Amino acid sequence: MANKQVATLNTVRQLLMAQRDKIALALPKHLTPERMLRIASTAMERTPKLLECTPESLVRSIVVASQLGLECDGVMGEGALVPYKGVCQFQPMYQGLVKLARNSGEIVDVYADVVYDCDTFKLARGLHPDLVHEPNYAEQDSSEMLGFYACAVFKSGHAKFEYMTKGQVDGIRARSKARDSGPWVTDYLEMGKKTVVIRLTKLLPKSAELSQAVATSHLADAGEDQGKAFDFDLPVPPEPKPEPRGLDEVLPKSPEPNTDNMPGPDDGVHDPGDVHPAAEERQSLDESNAELAERSALRKQVEKLFPQSGLDIGQWDEFVREVATEHVLPKGTVWQDFPPMALRDLIEGLELKAKG
Repeated sequence: MANKQVATLNTVRQLLMAQRDKIALALPKHLTPERMLRIASTAMERTPKLLECTPESLVRSIVVASQLGLECDGVMGEGALVPYKGVCQFQPMYQGLVKLARNSGEIVDVYADVVYDCDTFKLARGLHPDLVHEPNYAEQDSSEMLGFYACAVFKSGHAKFEYMTKGQVDGIRARSKARDSGPWVTDYLEMGKKTVVIRLTKLLPKSAELSQAVATSHLADAGEDQGKAFDFDLPVPPEPKPEPRGLDEVLPKSPEPNTDNMPGPDDGVHDPGDVHPAAEERQSLDESNAELAERSALRKQVEKLFPQSGLDIGQWDEFVREVATEHVLPKGTVWQDFPPMALRDLIEGLELKAKG
């Protein structure tokens, strides 16, 4: 795998993981960021131009496809990732729309086909609509393509159908921003079937997923932001995390006292109850070092307990703010700067979370 593809996949992985909790709320249970990454890898191998797209648009397209429950590697015929001027978009395909239409629970079957001039084809409208198609497969390779049709059969046995001429389908293609690349070039027949299925969906009961898939397709053709068809925030690049500060930076050690000019224990006359200045400074230094050691030990306990608590980053930040408020610490104080008592409260809370 080329270095550029590895770098792009690594960026996509970081974006997915940074938004893992948010994405999980939008995805079907059987899909994970890891599976989405494998799908993206397969799609990039099939369409190297995806490497020229921004990683953010790749992630957005993968999330859109995953919320619809459609594969986007272009292999299953459910959907494809389409590059257009450095931006990736998800394009639902024929099999994907058929899958979503069937999921409505009111339709027994949905299918589409191509009509050639060598076929027997009859279409009747009016009070008694009917469609008859007898394909002549032996002659189709050398015959002219006439159009596409799509049919839906309901549980009641009633059927609906739509027909589009090749000229009508080509007119839809001409208005697409990606008419000269992607599936319109590599999978013209599937795109023609999809186009007539989209027209058929106007006559069908729509699930939320089918409606979103149709809207997504229109937005992809227009080259517009597909997030308009969804009610969740698509992932954005994660903000760079600051390097963790060392203990010496967070809690700098007190300077070593200068004892060169400090009076000795026998210099001058002192009241027996007085504390010698040198002894007082040494005591203060000892206490400071003891607090440093205590904070260091408590911080290690926090770091050890955090993975066991099950808290995500947002919950952790809220917990830290609550403890800081309780101990009347300055706004924005990071937990590494907490005094020992506040650190113990963090530890107590983490232990409770870890126990369930």
